[in-house]
Amino acid sequence: MKATHLVKSNNIEKQIIKQKEKVIIPLNKIIDYRYKQRLVVAKGFLEEERNFGTKKEPIMKIVKFMQYDDYFTDEDTGEVVTVKRHEKIEIDGEKCDHFGNLIKYYTIDDL
Repeated sequence: MKATHLVKSNNIEKQIIKQKEKVIIPLNKIIDYRYKQRLVVAKGFLEEERNFGTKKEPIMKIVKFMQYDDYFTDEDTGEVVTVKRHEKIEIDGEKCDHFGNLIKYYTIDDL
């Protein structure tokens, strides 16, 4: 009787994991699509080494920026003004959001 109970419990646990995987895969794809969507407006890319530590204990990382143009209409003259901007997209080869936080992908443990 106990062995049958354990087998049923294991089967249910496997079904739960399979359902979680069905949810996680599309969520992680959406994260990748949002990242690609940011890169569409890029006019160019720039890499530079930056210190993320202190002067005494430097932590040097390579940061990749995307360069893009922002357009605004001047309220006084009605002319379109172009502003050159840049945004972090990678830190040491890992994708990051526009604030510089590394992008976190979902795992089964998150659900």
